[in-house]
Amino acid sequence: MTLLPSGATRIDLTCSEGGVAGRIVRVVTPRIDVEGLATGSSLDLGIRVVVVDHLVPLFVAATLSGDGPGVLATLFLGPVRLDAGRTWGDRARRWGRLELSVRPWLAMAVGVEGFARARPFAHFRLFPAAHGLWDVAIHLDGTGPSLSIGGVLW
Repeated sequence: MTLLPSGATRIDLTCSEGGVAGRIVRVVTPRIDVEGLATGSSLDLGIRVVVVDHLVPLFVAATLSGDGPGVLATLFLGPVRLDAGRTWGDRARRWGRLELSVRPWLAMAVGVEGFARARPFAHFRLFPAAHGLWDVAIHLDGTGPSLSIGGVLW
């Protein structure tokens, strides 16, 4: 769930065995953000609209992307964040994720993502600066490791 001010832009560059991917997310309003994901072979555009935000710390969003329509729910419990989501369509998938901010400079996540079958993953994010706007992340799953560098501009 995006908790950034309107006009903020998040940029990520990811390298993995499958190649390089770039992702840009632009926060249009506190309830709407748009996303572009480019890989060596495709360009995917998407939009996310928060539909439930009156149940803080729970947020629910509707999504629409190349994967099809979907829903995303995020629950914040102090340093713990729970995410669950689902998309429908030709590339339907489900996922669940538990993230723990261990220190101001480190967040760890574990979860399961499923296309045809469930695939567990682990994710580690390091925030080298005190403000936490930029991070370096390592993602481990059944397809191999990936490394990403990203941050927020506004």
